[in-house]
Amino acid sequence: MDRRVYILPIVSVFIALAFMMRPATTGLITAETPEKSVLADISVTINSDGLIPEDSVITVYLDDRSASMPFGEFVEKTGEGKTLINERIPEIDYDGPGYAGVYTYILPISEFGIDTVLESGEHSLVIEITYDDSMLSRDEQKIEI
Repeated sequence: MDRRVYILPIVSVFIALAFMMRPATTGLITAETPEKSVLADISVTINSDGLIPEDSVITVYLDDRSASMPFGEFVEKTGEGKTLINERIPEIDYDGPGYAGVYTYILPISEFGIDTVLESGEHSLVIEITYDDSMLSRDEQKIEI
């Protein structure tokens, strides 16, 4: 028997299947990981027996980026109350006005003007309060994006 006789029915079946299955375009799609902005509040709490010297500086580190602000400016931007008293802190050789009283000051990280856009992964957020060469407070947190 002639083999050409089988070609027409086989081709017709493939054409019919193609119309019934409604083929769609397929392929591998890749996309860059979108960058995300860190939304964090920088919080400083002063205890009843605590004192932060008036000329202290608060510094925020986000991985290899950093930004600083005088502590007085930080307090003013929060809009919270404040109590300044004269006190001596022998451990850091300080004698003068400082922020005291029971207060919690909270300010968004965006107020520091630091670039907060990060790629996915683990990152480090560090908050330091310093006076001259003395470290008054340091807090480090790991952030997962």
